[in-house]
Order: sequence, then structure tokens, then C-alpha cells
Amino acid sequence: MEIGANEDWIAKLRAACAARRSADFVIIVRTDSRAVAGFAEAVARANATLEAGATSPSWKRRSPWRKWPQCRRWCAAPAC
Repeated sequence: MEIGANEDWIAKLRAACAARRSADFVIIVRTDSRAVAGFAEAVARANATLEAGATSPSWKRRSPWRKWPQCRRWCAAPAC
């Protein structure tokens, strides 16, 4: 698995957030980076999505449940 460069997907996310016409439109960004780059990188990417304007990060479904308390503690918003 290959993950995209931060600059590329953050630019796309900022464009999507800027195009929002309603505050009720939710943008949830999924990260699969934990499998390739590790848990700390996944959390950093999740926080970067929030800074870029996303409503909430979403973790890959196969993430081990024992990591959820760390996600809630380190991530700036609740994960989906």
C-alpha cells in the first residue's frame, strides 16, 4: 500500500472544504496510513485533516480496537 504526500491530499481537502456551501455538509476523511507509516503518523494525518477544515477523521475499519482510546486522546476531534 502506498500513501499520498501530505501536500497533495491536504490541497484537495482544502479545496473541497472551501467549496462547501452549507455548514451542515460534513466532510469525513479516512486515513489508512497506520498500516504503512504507523499509528503516530495516522494521528498526525488525522489532525492535519481537521486543520484543513474536515469535519472528522475516519480510521480504517481494521484498526485494532485497543488503539481507540489513544485515537480519542491524541486526535483533535472524535473519530468516526
